Amino acid sequence: MPCSLHDLKEMIDNQSVWFTVSLCLAFTMKCMNRLAITLDLFQSRHLLSHVLKGRMDMLCMYYNTLSTSVDPSDFGIQSLLQAVGGLEEDCVTLAVRLCQQICLSTAESIQHYISCQPSSVMEIFGGR
Repeated sequence: MPCSLHDLKEMIDNQSVWFTVSLCLAFTMKCMNRLAITLDLFQSRHLLSHVLKGRMDMLCMYYNTLSTSVDPSDFGIQSLLQAVGGLEEDCVTLAVRLCQQICLSTAESIQHYISCQPSSVMEIFGGR
């Protein structure tokens, strides 16, 4: 369904939509940047196996750690939560839970990727 400029303006004027979009953008800039950098690295044709293993291990550890964090600043959303002001604690908790779930899903996806590699690649990952 095409979206008109009027529809976009109404969405931006809606405080809830603005907050959700801002939250997603802040989280993406802070937490998903490592994944983007790694994907760029993986496009290299000369990637060494130990570099690949090290990068995958670091990504898993990073996202697993974030999946249990309760500090909004770990997700890059602290300043946004403060800027909105007057947010109910439930909204803050929900925002943090959403970020935790995304990080957990990302870590699980990385683990799944590793486990689906052919046996010659699996040896690089220590036979996981």
